[in-house]
Amino acid sequence: MFKEENLFILTKTYPLPSKDYREHTCVAAITEEGQLRRIYPIPFRLLDSGKQFKRWQWISAEVERSSDKRPESHRINTDTIKILSNKPLGWPERMSIIEPQIFNSLGELDANRISSGQSLGIIHPTSYQLEIEEEKSREWTPKELANLTKDGLFDPEEVKNRKTLRKLPYRFYYRYQCSEKSEIVEYRHLVTDWEAGMLYLNCAEKYGGKWEEKLRGKLEVEFSTKNDLYFLMGTMHRFQDQWLIVGLIYPPRNKIIQGALFRPGLNV
Repeated sequence: MFKEENLFILTKTYPLPSKDYREHTCVAAITEEGQLRRIYPIPFRLLDSGKQFKRWQWISAEVERSSDKRPESHRINTDTIKILSNKPLGWPERMSIIEPQIFNSLGELDANRISSGQSLGIIHPTSYQLEIEEEKSREWTPKELANLTKDGLFDPEEVKNRKTLRKLPYRFYYRYQCSEKSEIVEYRHLVTDWEAGMLYLNCAEKYGGKWEEKLRGKLEVEFSTKNDLYFLMGTMHRFQDQWLIVGLIYPPRNKIIQGALFRPGLNV
């Protein structure tokens, strides 16, 4: 049964082809009561522009529990989406909202998954390195491309004129370390964050053969020197004991952000 909720948008994953929706993405959000939500599927690029929300905005929409057994998983009535905030909230407000969802390590988050079923959460790695692997195929299969290029009967003009979704020719991973019970434990997980995918596409278009240098300059060098990087983790649908990095959260390193972490409601 659908119920209206106010949702604070945390991240969107890079879209994938879909038989039923042409293309879809997964959205992570948090309610006013502090409950995490996995909203899936959303054909985000096919929505009217007035319903295309941004990260760090509040929206309202009707949602209901999906058939997915993970407790955060919901589906959305896209016709009911309303954007409540004119612009994304600033970093102090963002961090105040998400702070209760931050775990010290992936081991702690996974122990919580085993005990409670929670399949979304935020961790703070102690160090990290970006790893890049080339995809076996750089193009969509004919079936995937057919799904992506279908037109809907009632598509608005802006949707009909959309560019076909580009396949990312590379996979991006973080190999990272967490401090767990006085030990350093290493992990490696795939990044599915839409922003990371778009960063690659923009770097490839602007810098050509130097794209990797520019990409690493942001996702490794800048994040490790100017930002305080957190990973929004989510489990896989088919393998619910395996994790993905579904979102990158990177507040700037400054006194305002650090001081705001434990002061909900602070306005700057």
